[in-house]
Formats: sequence, structure tokens, C-alpha cells
Amino acid sequence: MPHAFLLHLTPTQKLPKHPYLSQYTHGLFYHLLQTLDPALSAEVHAQKRNPFSLWAKEQKDSSVMLRVSLLDDSLFQPLIRVVLTESLAGLELGQDQYRVARVLATPEGHRDANYESWQDILCAKPTTSLQFHFFSPTVFSTSKLGGAKQHYTPLPDPKLMLQSLFKTFQLYSPIPYSKEETTGLEHAFENLFIVTRHDIRTELALAGKTRLTGFVGKANIRYQDSAITVKKALAQLGKLAFYSGLGAKTPYGMGQVRVSLGEDRS
Repeated sequence: MPHAFLLHLTPTQKLPKHPYLSQYTHGLFYHLLQTLDPALSAEVHAQKRNPFSLWAKEQKDSSVMLRVSLLDDSLFQPLIRVVLTESLAGLELGQDQYRVARVLATPEGHRDANYESWQDILCAKPTTSLQFHFFSPTVFSTSKLGGAKQHYTPLPDPKLMLQSLFKTFQLYSPIPYSKEETTGLEHAFENLFIVTRHDIRTELALAGKTRLTGFVGKANIRYQDSAITVKKALAQLGKLAFYSGLGAKTPYGMGQVRVSLGEDRS
């Protein structure tokens, strides 16, 4: 069951403003997992794609909203317990200490918190369009050629967006797409999607020690054919995106997105 929740963190002392706190979220998450269970920490770290995404945003009063999204809800209860225990001594983001003031785990508490069963995601109503709101810098990693430096693309290319979600779905869904479905989806991602509207700007992000230029803003995509398998998959991937994020470096606050299914009529 994918689950997204937020921790409202308050600093233990007055702090200067931070330009990009999300660069520290990866370290905090693995510190908590290591405290909880070193074997579990090693197991999660070894996975091909992260079963979590993280994002931190400093508020005007210097408190921090830390969003944690999990694709494996067996981590949820143990992680909450260790967060609350460790918070007594202080949770470390960078060099600074924070304590947990609130845990927000439902959309009634915060719009970026929610949970859905995989069955809910698999039963999503077919759609031909998705509306994305990227609220943290997003970038897509492209393959290295001949040992060249890794390339990143900070644009809402439908192929890159859908391939990112597809790869995550195949790893974590209890019912991944079949070989036949995969062939059809790959063809559709490559040839049958267009961007119908976008309003984006570039924004700098820090992923550990790496500086990346990503994009934030809104982008709508549409499927230009009628295959029900593709329309069903589009809805499923759209629902998954809220929890998995899109693109590279999602444990460092990148690729956080809200998604609406269906055409934007505004």
C-alpha cells in the first residue's frame, strides 16, 4: 500500500534560512532505517529503484515540512515509531536538530498526505490525459554513452515521464505489466503522447553534493489513440506518481508531483 505522510519538524534552536534542505533528507532517512534495523537498511539500499521519495520545505517560522512517500507500507508503522523515538534527542537535517511537532498522514491533515492500496491503483478509471503539477525540481537521467558523463534532461517529455513511472510500477506493483503489454506501452510512450500545455521554469536543486537544474510548474500530456490497455495504464501510472515521484534523485527532494486524471478544461 503506497503511503505518503508529512512530519512537521520544529528546530531545537533559532536557525538561519536554508537554501535547499532536501539535500539532507536521504541521510536522515537511512539513519532512521539503520536505527530501526541495519539489515533492513542494507536491503532497501540495495534495491534497483528506491521504494521511497523524500522532500523537505522550510516554512516562514523556520519549521520544516518533511514529506515521506513509501511504496512499501510495511515500513510505515516501524518508521513512525523510530521517528518519534529519535525525535526526543533530535532529528538531524544537515548540521541542525529538529523535533517532530505533528505527523500528518491523511489528506484531511495535508493535501500531500494520502494512502491507497495497490488494488485502488490497479482499478483506476482509464484516461487519455494527465495533468502534472511539479512542486519540486524535476530532472530525468539519460543513459551514459561510451563512458561519457551522465546527462540530465529538465523537460516534461512524455516519454521520459512515463518510462520513469513504468519502471517503478514494474518493480513494486503486485501485478506488473506482461511482456505483451510492455511492448504496447513502450510503443505508445515513444510515439503516441503529446504535451498539450505547459507552464514551467527551471530551478536549482542539490542532490547530496551534486547540483542539478530541474524544472517546476505544470504540464499536461495526452494519449493520441484509443487502446484501452494504454488508457488503463496511464491512469495507474498517474496515481502512482503521487507516491513515487518522477525522474532522478527523488530521495533528495526532486520529482515531487501532484497529478489529476483527465483533460484540463480551464
